[in-house]
Amino acid sequence: MSGHPLLDVTEVARTEPYLRTVGEVFRTFREQDSGCVSFGIRLPNGEQWFVKEPTTDAARRSLDRARAFHRAVRHPAIVPQSHRFTLRSGGTAVVMPWRRGESLYSPARLRHQGALARFRALPVSRVLHAVDRLLDAHLAVEAAGFVAVDLNST
Repeated sequence: MSGHPLLDVTEVARTEPYLRTVGEVFRTFREQDSGCVSFGIRLPNGEQWFVKEPTTDAARRSLDRARAFHRAVRHPAIVPQSHRFTLRSGGTAVVMPWRRGESLYSPARLRHQGALARFRALPVSRVLHAVDRLLDAHLAVEAAGFVAVDLNST
């Protein structure tokens, strides 16, 4: 295969086996509320990517809606969809640049540990910078005619 193994591929039989032929799958996210399975993959050249595939019809529809969103909204805090490829079983997988980070969601019993606790312990100036970026991203979403909510279940 010539070209980029994730950005130039147009169709694969199955995502995970294909990813394992082109790089190291260093992270797998299964059983997500979205109905998708996602992978962190490191290519031999060191590039890291996030690949997401639907496992249900609802997840497929959600990824299709996300395509329109990502075409309309560009912001440094919103990770872009770089490419999509067709799955022989139906639907498409989405390729995005890998971004290092952690979910700030924390169940009440864990509120004093984990990522949210570390975020809360940052200097106020860093927290305000993060909040400013988040609000700016919400303004970009609104300017594109979208509402910043999780529409995953619709």
